[in-house]
Amino acid sequence: MRTFTRNRRNVSNLNYHIITCPKFRKPYLLKNKKQLLSCFKKSCIMHKCIIKEIEIMPDHVHIFINVLKPYKFKLTRFIHHLKGYSSFFIRKNKPWMKKYKAFWSPSYFVESIGHISSNVIRKYIRNQTVYMKKDYKYRHIVKKYLKDKLNKKSLKTKIIKDILVKGNNNEYQKKEEKEERKREICSDISVESENTKKFSTISLM
Repeated sequence: MRTFTRNRRNVSNLNYHIITCPKFRKPYLLKNKKQLLSCFKKSCIMHKCIIKEIEIMPDHVHIFINVLKPYKFKLTRFIHHLKGYSSFFIRKNKPWMKKYKAFWSPSYFVESIGHISSNVIRKYIRNQTVYMKKDYKYRHIVKKYLKDKLNKKSLKTKIIKDILVKGNNNEYQKKEEKEERKREICSDISVESENTKKFSTISLM
């Protein structure tokens, strides 16, 4: 389905595929994935664009953006902010990153994407971790990251299941306790009624 951005005086569909990498292609991007994502989102909000697809690999990043306000958007300014802000934020919060003289490489790749090829590019970005080259240098890092992610998910589901099971057991126990109380009350009432009958018969005699 074709998606257009409508403004007061124009209708547009402006998309960019950006690839950038760290200085000397050092494999430290996956360690900082959460911080990078939050920084990239803030940069996009500032420059009136949205991330349609993103994949962070150990030594490079693929970003697919859609520009919301083309008359305000400047590509070079956006990329400078994207790199500068993320570098500043990560190096500030992680002092060990300061041992590297620069976080990002000064170069980058960018191409404008039309409606026809946008789905192909998005699929290509999405499958970065799936279809890796056999001779890819940091294949083992990606595999380890995906394995850890899978283990975390399975652990979460296990914890949720345990909580649900415990909750169900507690409910069952509560029901049983209520039933026992009812039985006790009923037995007490029957005993009392028998005693009253006996007393009435004795009084009549």
